[in-house]
Amino acid sequence: MVVIGITGTNGAGKGTIVNYLVKQKGFTHFSVREFITEEIKRRSLPVNRDSLVMVANDLRTRHTSAYIVEQLFERALEAGGDCIIESIRTPGEVESLNSRGNFHLIAVDADPKIRYERIRARKTETDDISFDECNLLFEVGDVVKLSREEIIVDGDFVSCFECFFSYMAPYEAGTAGNE
Repeated sequence: MVVIGITGTNGAGKGTIVNYLVKQKGFTHFSVREFITEEIKRRSLPVNRDSLVMVANDLRTRHTSAYIVEQLFERALEAGGDCIIESIRTPGEVESLNSRGNFHLIAVDADPKIRYERIRARKTETDDISFDECNLLFEVGDVVKLSREEIIVDGDFVSCFECFFSYMAPYEAGTAGNE
């Protein structure tokens, strides 16, 4: 079982990479955001960015900094096969997943103006934010430093896939880690 973690800034292209892995490579997708949204609904809170942050912080405080991804990893084990966990946000999450073996963290980023345009175009209930709010959300710099690869998606998503394919080629060929 291969576990790929995706981290990065909002609107950078994480979801596009996830969709590719699910549709083209048969990966099972587990989303930190969806996990937190389930908990928000269970608590009968409004589904918005403030609730996402509050509930995520609460879960990480009540349990461990890696609690959410540990729960998703358990779901992945039950599902079997290769999986992708989207929206890794803390160094503790990376440490926990690294300790389980065969984990690869990829960071995705893009120009802030491009990211903001993408976020506004999504029109989800948690994306109604200003440009300044967009650039303050979820600082992931410490997590990005832990990634094996950073993909910059400033152009169209074709450039994203070109970067991603070059990163994934050794894994698909079975030669990764054999240097």
